[in-house]
Amino acid sequence: MDSRTIPGYLKILCWNAYIKSKKAELVSFLREQDVDILLVQEIFLKSQHRFSLPNYTITRQDRQTEKGGGTLIAVRKSLPHYEVPSPHTQIAGTFISLNTKDGQTIIGSVYVSPSKKHVFRLGTPRGHVWGRRPGGDFKAKNAEWGCHCTSRRGLILQEAAEELDFNIRVPDEPTHCGTGRPDILDLFLLKNVQK
Repeated sequence: MDSRTIPGYLKILCWNAYIKSKKAELVSFLREQDVDILLVQEIFLKSQHRFSLPNYTITRQDRQTEKGGGTLIAVRKSLPHYEVPSPHTQIAGTFISLNTKDGQTIIGSVYVSPSKKHVFRLGTPRGHVWGRRPGGDFKAKNAEWGCHCTSRRGLILQEAAEELDFNIRVPDEPTHCGTGRPDILDLFLLKNVQK
């Protein structure tokens, strides 16, 4: 564990895509945008697949039982950090801890599978996943943050975020443009974070 403190702000990017086929585009984008931390969902990697990015340390959780999925965090090598266990058993995720001027900061790359029948809860017995800063594909839609409709997951996520005093941050454009209507599925849950 590194006790050095990271000053200032961090530039964090969330990317939801099969990364092996987009690696060149991703490397170029990271360099151009000067990204400190990259959160990736649906990486589609298995343990036998190697993956690296120049100047970044990779931490990942591959999906073992189903096709697709998996999460990854790439952290600029100059930023001291360490991996922490996922605090939630129903949501796939990779989590890291950094020491910032505001204290210990835990950042997570989260993926909620659409095949999961459960509706996730924001509180967990093991920890405070939502006392952390997760970002990713929650498969939760809510008209309050620009989606075309509100799903049950979206309603639960909104209610829990309000109860726990979190801000839900979403991009200005849809993050899902596959079959059907484009919509926002990727978001960040933030607390005590400046824009």
